[in-house]
Amino acid sequence: MIDFTAEIHCRVPGENLSYRFYVDDDLITERTWGWDNNKFFVNEHVLLNLEPGQHRTYITVPGSQSINRFEIGKITIDGQTILHQNGVFEYNK
Repeated sequence: MIDFTAEIHCRVPGENLSYRFYVDDDLITERTWGWDNNKFFVNEHVLLNLEPGQHRTYITVPGSQSINRFEIGKITIDGQTILHQNGVFEYNK
């Protein structure tokens, strides 16, 4: 198991905005949040069982909200920052 954290940023603040956060095709969380500014972010922190190799994180939104409102910021695995491009990262044990 690895200690995985991803920052979820909201580009355009608003009340009761919802998102679904995935790693590969596994739903990690679905959350509704009141974003009061675009500098605030939510840390999604979870223990994962990841095999070495390439993985993808992504966000979907329910309803008619714009998916462009959310982005994935810094990702850390076991306390170390992992480089990613549009949510795609390489994990090596």
